[in-house]
Amino acid sequence: MPVVATNVSDVKQFTQVDVVGAGSISMATIDQLRGALGTLRHQIQQQQGEVREAGDQTEDALADLGALLVPRRGWWNPPAEFHPQLLEAERLVAQIALLDERIARAEPNRPPGAAATLLAVPARVARRDPVHERSRAAGKLRNILVQIASAAGATAPAVGGVPDAEPLLTKAFELQSRASELRAASSAAEAQAAALDRELRARDEAARQMGFDALHLAAYFRAQGMPAVESPVALQRGEVAHFCTGVVLSRSTIGVRLPGFTPPAAHTGVRFWLGTFRSGSMPALPALDTGTLTISNRMLHFAGGSQAFATPLDNLVEIDVYADALAVLALGRESAEFYRVAAPRQVAFYLNWAQDTSSKLG
Repeated sequence: MPVVATNVSDVKQFTQVDVVGAGSISMATIDQLRGALGTLRHQIQQQQGEVREAGDQTEDALADLGALLVPRRGWWNPPAEFHPQLLEAERLVAQIALLDERIARAEPNRPPGAAATLLAVPARVARRDPVHERSRAAGKLRNILVQIASAAGATAPAVGGVPDAEPLLTKAFELQSRASELRAASSAAEAQAAALDRELRARDEAARQMGFDALHLAAYFRAQGMPAVESPVALQRGEVAHFCTGVVLSRSTIGVRLPGFTPPAAHTGVRFWLGTFRSGSMPALPALDTGTLTISNRMLHFAGGSQAFATPLDNLVEIDVYADALAVLALGRESAEFYRVAAPRQVAFYLNWAQDTSSKLG
């Protein structure tokens, strides 16, 4: 049966974007990556089966060539280093012939084997005979024939003149070349799968810490810039809104802070992250107003029922990110604004990216 290679290009290739701290990130969702990895792993299984089949076919062709060369060594004058293998092949043929006679006497209904047949199709005989001793001898013969043909193939001009050898020699070379191509394709697919697996593990860990696929957004922002959204507040000339969400406003001094950590760039794509993820919920504070929080490329806007103000991103000093809110400290203000929101880590993510973009714009 001919071997048909499965192409590594059958798996969807995603555009890669270099993200600070995280390396190359695919412009694809985690689910898309996971689906691509599953497809690739299935493909690799198929390729490995094709590699094994191609190897078996190559061995069969070499064994057939060796079986042809052993009794016709007068045609190609093998070097002296071949003689021990040639003699061992002839000894095994004789041994198998004797074993066939014994098997035939012990099992009268069993058709007798022929030593000449062993030389013609040694690979198949070794797999069919159920008698252990004969199978071992046939297996040894097959290995020796393959070794002889492989070594003789290196001196192709010498063995090419042996009657009927040229087609077998050509077939063996073609199969060896095909097997090499299949192994290379399988290795390429395994390397691609390893890279996808590494990215998935990094993406999963970042999503676990951030609460969303932060690296997917980071790759998009790095490649396309932060997208614009409709703003509920009036913006200045050249100002663009990037994020808007509903919030409940409170205000207080920070006081004693809960333990926390700063997310690494490998989870956010931001080299210098402003803020700390605090454990637990925000302090119990009275609500002052309800409204919207808008993040632009220049300002952090709050617009509520009774209050409205904007804070330049460059004036932000610290951001405490709680499980249910953000506390924002800014220059010139004695107390912090607490914004109760549904997804505080995502808001902090957009705020940091907006600030990073603003600083690069100058």
